[in-house]
Parts: sequence; C-alpha cells; structure tokens
Amino acid sequence: MTQVSKIIPEEIQIALKEGRKILLEHEAKNLVSRYGIPVTKIQVARNEEEAVKIAERIGFP
Repeated sequence: MTQVSKIIPEEIQIALKEGRKILLEHEAKNLVSRYGIPVTKIQVARNEEEAVKIAERIGFP
C-alpha cells in the first residue's frame, strides 16, 4: 500500500521545482478539485482570442 505522505501532487512538484512556496490559483483549484472540493471554473488563456473563447464557454462574471 502506498503511503499518502510520500505522494507529492504534480502542482506542488512544479511549484517547488520553480522555487515557489505557493500555488497559483489555477494550480490550487486543480489540486483541491481532485479531492472532491467544489471550485469555480477556471481556464488560463494565453492571448486575447483564447480569453474571449473561454469567457463565452464558461460565462462572464
């Protein structure tokens, strides 16, 4: 049986590799959602066109 304490989630591995001590919002939401904790929808856009498409898909504030 795998010990839970030895499993490091990908989001935390990435943050540590980059020298960060905190998770970015989208990383934290991805992490907690895998444990069944409800979160608001989030997607990261790389440019204005992607931002418009994402906003149309998930809705506006």
